[in-house]
Amino acid sequence: MQNNLTHTYLLNVQQLFNYYKSLGDKAIEQVSEEKINWVKNENSNSLAHMVKHLSGNMLSR
Repeated sequence: MQNNLTHTYLLNVQQLFNYYKSLGDKAIEQVSEEKINWVKNENSNSLAHMVKHLSGNMLSR
């Protein structure tokens, strides 16, 4: 029973991750390279920087 529950949980987590990754990929595809690196001011980060930060966080978990 526990093994089946663990398997089901991991499958659900993978499916949810893939869903949100797909949404992110589709959103990024709509942004030009110029805009993806745009920074509003010195206190801001570009979209590319934020995605890199999120990716690093996910890899470290």
